[in-house]
Amino acid sequence: MNWKTNTAFLALIAATVISGILQGDLTKRWKSQDNQSLIPLASVPTTFGPWEMKTDLEITERVDELLEAKDWLNRTYRNRDTGEVVSLAIVAGSHGPISVHVPEICYSSKNYQEREIRKSVPLADNSFWRLVFETKNVHQAPMSVWYAWSTGDAWASSASPRHEFAGVPVLYKIQLSGIVLNEGGEERDPCEQFLKDFLSSEWPLTD
Repeated sequence: MNWKTNTAFLALIAATVISGILQGDLTKRWKSQDNQSLIPLASVPTTFGPWEMKTDLEITERVDELLEAKDWLNRTYRNRDTGEVVSLAIVAGSHGPISVHVPEICYSSKNYQEREIRKSVPLADNSFWRLVFETKNVHQAPMSVWYAWSTGDAWASSASPRHEFAGVPVLYKIQLSGIVLNEGGEERDPCEQFLKDFLSSEWPLTD
């Protein structure tokens, strides 16, 4: 699969990722502009390490009212050294709705099935849930999905986010996906390297 095909496929994946985070009836992108603690997600760098933003996708002008989303980001990035493409979605809003939507539910309803159940992967001072999906299309490579939550510092693969983050003013959720490559019988997940580079980019969730 060349990088152009890879990009197009991951753009579709990105739409699935964001729809998995943002579901239901939609409302304005910014529900409130008076939350001074909210870091605009547009400040996430478009380049870091070998990764360069390829698409900055619009979902609609309205975001899921149920999630009480205050901001969102929906992009694909390409590794200029390897050609690998990763889709990235981040949403910020009320802890209750954001904490309960997980990709296991979303992808299972979109002709995906879990090949590997989720496991917590530590990266630096953060941790992320990782799981692998496959489709009924035998010609389509498996896809890994990573996700975690944050209150504005480290990302955490919480087992009970609704209770752990109860009462926080703003909860962030990150979710990304990438095609798992098989080279010489060994699989390589581009999302892991993406996250390592992303965490090293020093993009702050807080000032």
